[in-house]
Amino acid sequence: MLICLHKTTWPTAFVKKIIVFESKSTVGQFGNLDEATAIKKIQEVYPEIFQHLEDYKEKAVKRYDKGDFWWELRNCAYYDLFEKPKIIFPNLQNSNKFAYDETAVYLNAPAVFLPSNDKWLLAILNSRVVWYFLKSICVIRSGGYIEVKPQYFEQIPLPTIGNETKAALTAWVEKIMNEKRINPLSNITEFENQINLLVYPLYDLTAEEIKIIENV
Repeated sequence: MLICLHKTTWPTAFVKKIIVFESKSTVGQFGNLDEATAIKKIQEVYPEIFQHLEDYKEKAVKRYDKGDFWWELRNCAYYDLFEKPKIIFPNLQNSNKFAYDETAVYLNAPAVFLPSNDKWLLAILNSRVVWYFLKSICVIRSGGYIEVKPQYFEQIPLPTIGNETKAALTAWVEKIMNEKRINPLSNITEFENQINLLVYPLYDLTAEEIKIIENV
């Protein structure tokens, strides 16, 4: 199981920036202009950024998924959701790799995100029960990885959970996050075991069923 917090304190070598010119943002800021005039306006306001983008102009012009101009991104209805707390996960997984982000991280395919600030849900997704379920329905790739596409993710059964259990699961997730903030290499196995002990009863599993899940 992996529960991690995307931090703003990554070493500089791992930090990447994204330049976001949303579709129609040029018109929204400068008015309805032809491309040549729009470029002059952008060069005045964002000279260094536009100089950087011009290195990619040839490829950008050929894109079919762009906005009104070659430097704009395609239409997207959920830019604002990147800025909100979310659960993110990679398409390929060899164990639960659902992570919580509250630092406005942008990500691209094949990673997926679910807008949510429910840390108890993160605990459920990273449980042994959910991993057992995903392995039973997802496509298996080389090396034992499974392909957690949205159509499989949507099938994960969520039990009815009371507020007391939600609070307990949330508390364990926050303990793990705090531990990982201090030392990313910390062994959190015991915390994960405590989460699993809370999750098993939610699915009314028998002792025999739990044994099967833990041995997979």
